[in-house]
Amino acid sequence: MSDNKLELFRELGIPTQKAMERLFDYLVSQEACVSEVRSSYISFSIDGEMVAVAQRGDEGIDIAMALPFDGSDARVFDALDLKWRTLPTGIVIVGQRDVGIAKKYLKTACSRVRNGERIEIDGASYKRPEGTFQPQFKKFKRQ
Repeated sequence: MSDNKLELFRELGIPTQKAMERLFDYLVSQEACVSEVRSSYISFSIDGEMVAVAQRGDEGIDIAMALPFDGSDARVFDALDLKWRTLPTGIVIVGQRDVGIAKKYLKTACSRVRNGERIEIDGASYKRPEGTFQPQFKKFKRQ
């Protein structure tokens, strides 16, 4: 990963940067995503469709993904408060131990995007499934 991409995550420390580097390499090299660095986040897309976004969070790197949120895994959270309406599921990356589970979700997100399975959520009508996990940590900050 080039230095300008790491710059976004420099304040988070070496373990978190290394974890993000592995995820970046995975998405670009193995999943053939196109990455784009913005002022506060990195986006990943396939054929112009967003797959994921990585940005600095309170506890590490927050990654929003093109997956429907169902609340079945406590490691992911409802990211509907983001400006990316097609990326409703989030996961926090703190270090190397988080890379494997993130790859699992990102692989599924990439596959869904390749297969044309779009997620469009109308915030006014969307309701979380009953009994779903409510995150105990802060969510992404709006840009």
